[in-house]
Amino acid sequence: MRIYLAQAYRGLNETGNSIVEYERVLSNEPDNFIAANNLAWGYFEIGDPRAEETGRRAYEIQPNNDSILDTLGWILIKKGALRDGIVMLRNAIELGKNRPEIRYHLAAGLMSAGDTDEAKSILQELLSGQDEFTSRREAEDLLVDLHRNLSQK
Repeated sequence: MRIYLAQAYRGLNETGNSIVEYERVLSNEPDNFIAANNLAWGYFEIGDPRAEETGRRAYEIQPNNDSILDTLGWILIKKGALRDGIVMLRNAIELGKNRPEIRYHLAAGLMSAGDTDEAKSILQELLSGQDEFTSRREAEDLLVDLHRNLSQK
């Protein structure tokens, strides 16, 4: 029940309450990969340094889960561990059947790593469809930035 409560809090953008509930779940069920993954994301959202450690714990529990690979991969990208983050995100895409959110994360990581050609290709393909996803606007902005940077060279 606490997982459902935590998810409800997330849906209401009450990250702090969501975190409290996920922490309670993990204190009783330390191998609950859903709680660990979602807690890692909550920590990431508020800038808590425990995000990576918690994401790695979720990965230890369930290493072949696309959502966990995406969460940890994105946390690593944002921390500057580009190579490791990109590997995680590529693995997530293979497991997750090309989910748009994960593809956006990979494109952003590739762009940060200087691989603008692959990032551009992913973004163009991703945005050519009508698929709605949480970071669609960010993906559009990233493609605009990419075009601007390439035209200045």
